[in-house]
Amino acid sequence: MKLLTTGVSVLVSIAILVPSTSPKDICVVHWKSIDYNEVARQARMQGDVSLEVSVEPDGKVSEVRVSSSNAHKLLQDEAVKNITEWTFSTGDKRSFDIMYEFRLVMPEVYYGPPASVTIDFPKRVHIESHFKPISRD
Repeated sequence: MKLLTTGVSVLVSIAILVPSTSPKDICVVHWKSIDYNEVARQARMQGDVSLEVSVEPDGKVSEVRVSSSNAHKLLQDEAVKNITEWTFSTGDKRSFDIMYEFRLVMPEVYYGPPASVTIDFPKRVHIESHFKPISRD
């Protein structure tokens, strides 16, 4: 017998930098939780997307480039869309690399939004979601 739980848990661990650090350091001021593209879930797509992100002095993302990926374009686009909605600390123009990891868990069960999102800034964003079954008419 398997124990199944419902609901969504979000675990966030963001590195907070001390104000006295170098102006080139960067920290997250505002982040937006990511969606796992519904079509990608239906097709059971998973994968990693490595991004190069440029941040303007005002803390807004100015450019995002996919540097490498083993994920479908749907997941690449979802990662790019998500990071462009984040806001970072002000300072000099800066850039950093970050990896988005898309994973399906318990593919036979579907509960809706991502089961968990873990942010280990600036290294990675890990998204786990349940499989979205294709509806039959």
